[in-house]
Amino acid sequence: MCPAEEIPPDVLRFIVEKIDTVPHLEALLLVWERPGVNWTQEQLARQLYVTPAVAQRITHGLIRRGWLKKGQAGSVAFNPGWDPDGTFMRNLASIYRRQLIAVTSLIHSNVSAGVRDFADAFNLKKE
Repeated sequence: MCPAEEIPPDVLRFIVEKIDTVPHLEALLLVWERPGVNWTQEQLARQLYVTPAVAQRITHGLIRRGWLKKGQAGSVAFNPGWDPDGTFMRNLASIYRRQLIAVTSLIHSNVSAGVRDFADAFNLKKE
């Protein structure tokens, strides 16, 4: 196991500040790894081992952050606009594969998703 200190600062900050649960991260990585696929809630639920309702909550959160975009008939796809050259996502995927325990430990030790959602409601966004 590699300690969290060996995770690059930008990835560490992203995980700590932006990722609510391990399934959120896994959904983001799964959809990113297959850019041409429009994922339904049922497909994601099967891949993530969660219910379709949980998959829907996860995708809504990822859409709200701008990482996924809505597709046809309620499906979702990766939104490349927030990482145009894919560098960050490649780095994140690599770190997650190599340092799975450190990354999941960071996520599990984070503030609850409900608290983060409440705080996010007060963030001002550029429209």
